[in-house]
Amino acid sequence: MAEADGVPCRDRSLPWPQRWRLLTDWIRSHLNVFDEATGEASAERQQRRLRARRTGQPSRPT
Repeated sequence: MAEADGVPCRDRSLPWPQRWRLLTDWIRSHLNVFDEATGEASAERQQRRLRARRTGQPSRPT
C-alpha cells in the first residue's frame, strides 16, 4: 500500500535505512490502513462462513 502511495520501499538505489524511515513515516501517518485491512479480512471470512452454511460445505478449503 505504501508503494502505491509513492513510498519507494523496493527502490534498491536508496539505502535501506532511508527506505525504512520512509516506510515507517508512511505507516505512522496512515495507521487507519491496518484497521481497514483487518476489517476487510474479517468481512471476507464472515462471507465465506455464510456461503458455506448455505451450501452445506466446510467454511475452510481443505
